[in-house]
Amino acid sequence: MTTSEEILIIANQLANAGKKPTLALVKTKLSQPAPLALLINTLKNWQHQPENINLNRDTEIKASSTLVATNNITQLIADAIDPLQQEIVQLKQRITKLESKIDKIK
Repeated sequence: MTTSEEILIIANQLANAGKKPTLALVKTKLSQPAPLALLINTLKNWQHQPENINLNRDTEIKASSTLVATNNITQLIADAIDPLQQEIVQLKQRITKLESKIDKIK
């Protein structure tokens, strides 16, 4: 979602709540800072669309995408670590065998 789209959605949410969407009100509700010129131009051309208030749905989609990406990264890390863990087990077994041979020699 672009910043302009977010501004429009916030303006519609405010208007639906009976509030006038002023620069200050919209600016405080933005998820990230926006240039003042963009705020002014977007609000100047804004027309109330009561049904255009799906900011939460877009936020949920972004959160879901982030969760999927995190799960993918976690799986990639696990796949990369698994052979190393197996090698460590094998090396420990070899060390144990070598130690027992050394004990027999002594």
